[in-house]
Amino acid sequence: MADIILNVEVRERTGTGGARATRREGKVPGVLYGGAKDPVAIAVKSNEFRKALYTGKLLGHLVTLKYGEETQPVIAKAVDMHPVTDEPWHFDLYRVDEHQQIRIAVPVHFRNADASPGLKRGGTLNVVLHEVELSCPAD
Repeated sequence: MADIILNVEVRERTGTGGARATRREGKVPGVLYGGAKDPVAIAVKSNEFRKALYTGKLLGHLVTLKYGEETQPVIAKAVDMHPVTDEPWHFDLYRVDEHQQIRIAVPVHFRNADASPGLKRGGTLNVVLHEVELSCPAD
């Protein structure tokens, strides 16, 4: 299913004060949306979340969310970073069914631009879109 497993805990306090208290405990606050269920305030250990984020597989991939013995597939929709320290500050996850159609923005990466004959002759690479929105099955 997914390579990344996030062990989460449910937060009791919500709002700014609850998020600050969560960060003081060394965790990253987040919210789990979607499905037929209500939104749930969650938290993940900061080092575990950073490891998942910096592998490059958190955004745009199906992730397994684990709470106790319960697991469910989710997809990360947004990760907010602190403007000064560049640490993960908040995240949003959405519940998905493995075969559900989803719309997701995928970043575009340009490879071997320096080897392009047109660029070698003095041309320029004009990047119009940095991401492409796709509609595809979640798995």
